[in-house]
Amino acid sequence: MNNMKPTGYEISWHPGHRPTHTLGGRQYTFKEMETLGVNDMLNDYNCYHWKIPVIVGVTPLTITAEELERLEALELKKHEWNGKEYTLYELMQLQNRYNRDLRKTFNALDAWSIIGDEDREDELSWRLDNQITRHVDMFRLIETTQARSTGSQPNNSVNDGLISVLNTLGVGGDSERTYFVVDRIEENFPFGGKFAVIENSDGYGTFDVHLSSFLNPQNVKEGDSIYFDSITQKYIVDEAGTAQIRAEIEERFWKLFKRDVPEPSVPPAETEVPEFIVPESDEEKNIGDLFQYNWNGEHVTIGFLKKVVEVSYALGISPDDLMAVMAWESWLNPAQTHLGGGSAVGLIQFTPISINELNRRNPGLDLTRNDLLNMSAVEQMEYVYLHLKPKSGQMKTLSDVYMAVLWPIAVGQPDDYVLWFKDSETTGGYYKANEGLDINNDGQITKAEATQRVIERRDFYGKK
Repeated sequence: MNNMKPTGYEISWHPGHRPTHTLGGRQYTFKEMETLGVNDMLNDYNCYHWKIPVIVGVTPLTITAEELERLEALELKKHEWNGKEYTLYELMQLQNRYNRDLRKTFNALDAWSIIGDEDREDELSWRLDNQITRHVDMFRLIETTQARSTGSQPNNSVNDGLISVLNTLGVGGDSERTYFVVDRIEENFPFGGKFAVIENSDGYGTFDVHLSSFLNPQNVKEGDSIYFDSITQKYIVDEAGTAQIRAEIEERFWKLFKRDVPEPSVPPAETEVPEFIVPESDEEKNIGDLFQYNWNGEHVTIGFLKKVVEVSYALGISPDDLMAVMAWESWLNPAQTHLGGGSAVGLIQFTPISINELNRRNPGLDLTRNDLLNMSAVEQMEYVYLHLKPKSGQMKTLSDVYMAVLWPIAVGQPDDYVLWFKDSETTGGYYKANEGLDINNDGQITKAEATQRVIERRDFYGKK
């Protein structure tokens, strides 16, 4: 049997898997991996299943059919959180959102601390304190729920929750160091070797690390706190001991965040710090399903579409509206130069003036035209976001999104608002540069006329 070659894979099972991923705990031949779409599922965004080679029909299953049925039934069980009921998967998606909220507020607090706005600091400190409490409570609920599935001891102390907070923020002790917990040591199959099953620091499942990947494998045992050392490229058991590590991290946590701040009479609006995320309800969808038009082209990758959705939600606009504007300006080409020979470049045709304005509004940014020319579409979306950010919350229509690029003062104005008059001393030059937008040739260009070209370009791609 030792000379037999693998004929397929067993897919690991983990608690909190997405509802469509019931592939775990089963074995598939190489052919079935393709025909049943298992490989495609494993490549899905944020899929935590992994595969190990097996001899299908010979290698025993890690989880019996009866145990797998029990585990899958637990996945459907509802758990109470803040007066509502969620499955474990739904709780973990909610925790993803909480993590982003936490990082968002922490980064904003850091920025306002540098600027020196004490009122804003106080508001954000109040928000951060509440978000930390929420994060720890959710972490402990998820840990407990996962442990019920796996039969393990939950790492759901307050200290573990604080470790999760620090790791989420990237400030857990050494900036290069993220702590994990060894859940158990087990034999791998069918090819032998010992592995440490390690709990992810954010509470979302486990991953396996062969003991040879440890700098001190003889010291590895259940319950150890470990970290990955970027210099040795090995996992290391912290010799100070798990309890001491957690005590130190807890102390560091309170030094960093716990402070006396005046509580605002009204909680600050979440919109004060942009939420650069895709809502959980949309994360399960194919990213293309979030668009109503058939956007395509050399640079229209899944990664690009996802970034467009993220930016659009952060700005409170339609992803299709943003795509339409970029399609009109550049045919969705991040390296597109001005067709009329001008100096504008990129997805939204950044001009030298707009580039200088970005640098002025964002201290430390030193963006150049050449930088934009050498960026991918995904990379350039960060600067599309920064360009549109001042109009966040004000862009209600496609014409508003386009005006934020073409003539920002017109954002929020009615569609019959006149942008430029042909005979005007102040706007005549702009009229001449955009004369092709004057659809009825009446010597003036309205917001609606300018946007009509964008609509035509959008419709060129076709509605689904």
